[in-house]
Amino acid sequence: MIPTILHIAAGRDHSLALLSHGEVWGWGAEGSGRVVLPEICSVAPPSTPIVVPAIRSFTRIAAGYGTGYGITDDHIAYGWGANRAGLAGQPHVLATLQAEALAGLPPVAQLAVSEFYGLALTLDGQVLEWGLSRGGPAGVRNQGLTPLELAAAARQVAVGRGHALVLTDAGLLAWGANGAGQLGAGHLVDQPRPITVQLPPKLEIRSVAAGASHNLAIDTGGRIWAWGSNQYGQLGRSEPRYSTRPLAVELDEPVVDVAAGMFFSLALGASGRVYSWGWNAKGQLGRGTQRHDLRPTVIPGLEGIARIAAGQAHALAASAHALFAWGDNEASQLGPNGPANRDPENPGWSPTPVSLPV
Repeated sequence: MIPTILHIAAGRDHSLALLSHGEVWGWGAEGSGRVVLPEICSVAPPSTPIVVPAIRSFTRIAAGYGTGYGITDDHIAYGWGANRAGLAGQPHVLATLQAEALAGLPPVAQLAVSEFYGLALTLDGQVLEWGLSRGGPAGVRNQGLTPLELAAAARQVAVGRGHALVLTDAGLLAWGANGAGQLGAGHLVDQPRPITVQLPPKLEIRSVAAGASHNLAIDTGGRIWAWGSNQYGQLGRSEPRYSTRPLAVELDEPVVDVAAGMFFSLALGASGRVYSWGWNAKGQLGRGTQRHDLRPTVIPGLEGIARIAAGQAHALAASAHALFAWGDNEASQLGPNGPANRDPENPGWSPTPVSLPV
């Protein structure tokens, strides 16, 4: 039986795919399950997908800045790659190629990790943080696993470059850097602890995604909301340059998923079509050009898509049996069929099939 693609994840400059038999395939830079060596020394080039060494199979994956993560069917979290964020409170571990269990974590439902900070959502709705954290007047501090004080059970977590989000039963919370209004609090003051995002009255959020300094959310009606930096039109409009409160993003259909790259946005429509908008310096909007675009527009050639993921400047989309990648390819994160960024004849600005050797 041909395995199906259960989940995908895009890190800063690597890509991961979880197949139905529980194996994780990785390609690109650190976090893909390989040592990044000069080409003459490498067993397989970084563009070639390899199986991440693991003693367990996984049911869910996540990608950080040079790291990868897997969650087993009994909700044990594993991690591999470079250890900038402390790999869930293990600062003594510098790097690991094989997936290692993250000691100290209770049963986990979801992980969200940036370069130096991470969040774990537990099965009982608690949230644990680790890595570099903004400590208010004391400045930035490095910490091990620390529980967040929440008034209601958490449903989802998301991490941007310097801020974080938690969706709870009582509403949406945000904290950290706020120079572009990415906390959605109506002001630009950084916050060391979670505060409430100022959503429109009676609006209920179903899921969220965090970019470098902007956020996306889907409400229960399938509509997208965006706030934070709008430097490249990643909020789906020309003005303002930033927004301290969520603004509606206009699409032609209800949305079932969103993903936020560094300064660009992706949405998966109920029809299986993928929309993109915002920053496009690496062709990560998938339109065959490098023109930034503030209008959410369908990416040509993608149909029947079931899941999407956004890295720093590249993106992934998958159906049950097909996987596509586009955008930045400096670290070979587009896979074996991905062209070089500097190839004028085939620059990787449109979705390219990723062939998994299964």
